[in-house]
Amino acid sequence: MKIEDGLITVTISLTNVHFTQAIDNYLEAVDYAKTSSRAYNWIRSKYNSISSIIHSYSALESVVSETGHSLFFATKSHLYVPAQQRNYTLRKTISNWQNTTCIDKLSIIMEQLSGTAMDDRVLTRLRELNNLRNWLVHGFVFESILLLQENADFSENNQTYTLEDREDTVDWRKKFPNTKFNPLDEIDATDARKALEIALSVVLGIFKFKKREMFVLSNYHYGAFYLILDSTLDGEKALDLYISEATAKSGGGAERQQDDA
Repeated sequence: MKIEDGLITVTISLTNVHFTQAIDNYLEAVDYAKTSSRAYNWIRSKYNSISSIIHSYSALESVVSETGHSLFFATKSHLYVPAQQRNYTLRKTISNWQNTTCIDKLSIIMEQLSGTAMDDRVLTRLRELNNLRNWLVHGFVFESILLLQENADFSENNQTYTLEDREDTVDWRKKFPNTKFNPLDEIDATDARKALEIALSVVLGIFKFKKREMFVLSNYHYGAFYLILDSTLDGEKALDLYISEATAKSGGGAERQQDDA
């Protein structure tokens, strides 16, 4: 970091904002799921789960954008790759960088940082998360055939049914064979957890090659708190560590106090 005439140029991104929001939403979803018998809490859990997934991917996109900027556009960055060191394919891609997909950008960045291609298993899970995020954000529509059974007390004044089975126009097992995400209308905290683990794993992988530790800032769920994550961790261990450390700091638990309304 160099200050010249009192001026310094810094790169600003919303990475920590998105990760903080994603973790907050996940923790909220878990808490609401624990009390899903209370009025509307299952809906609150679903809404927080969906928000967590979207913010997890947004955090990943933010890191990819920031790293790409440092590698190819910020001439004073220690990561900057001079034009004469870029091959034809890289130059052509960078010339259309804004229209390049996040996953393609990530693959280019990781090859540039590590010298090797990304693990296919990581890319496969990431593509499934990308697909889920796009469907959630862009309003994907599908049809479902429902098999309903009249309840025992069914009458003119009490026309209620029990859902016996459903068949969707989307084969979710084939669409998400690796991540096993739920159908869009059944998203829950387990899906939010998977999204966070995938995003954190990829981001920590980037930080490892950038030789940087990752800061996760405080969130209101546990009060004032921050944690430095070792970039050798994977997403699952990083998230478990964060929750464990934050819970301990808060005095053993910070489950939301929810009323029955």
